[in-house]
Amino acid sequence: MADLSALKTRAMFEEQKRIIRELRDQLADKEFQVVEGEKLRKKLHNTVLELKGNIRVFCRVRPLLREDRSETDMAVSYPTSMEMLGRGIELVQNGQKHVFTFDKVFNHGASQQEVFTEISQLVQSALDGYK
Repeated sequence: MADLSALKTRAMFEEQKRIIRELRDQLADKEFQVVEGEKLRKKLHNTVLELKGNIRVFCRVRPLLREDRSETDMAVSYPTSMEMLGRGIELVQNGQKHVFTFDKVFNHGASQQEVFTEISQLVQSALDGYK
């Protein structure tokens, strides 16, 4: 009877060892998949940035200060044409109009969240070590 109990215990022990080996193998496979997935994510992320262009120029406009308004005839406006929408800025100072074009313009009402959302891809690329 003791031998039968020992055999059952031994069989259960061997079964547990087999299950542990299988789980370790599965864990190693999943860890490999995670590493490979992260490599692919970084590669695809940087490909998207390259397609957008590696050099992008953003402009963030601050509100005019009281002294800015009082010293000169100065105005800031944003073009409304579809091709310039969100990408251009017009400055009028002393009757002269100056038009500038950027990849993205954040007007004086833009929140930190809006700016971060736009540049987060660049930050992610830098964190990934992409050059």
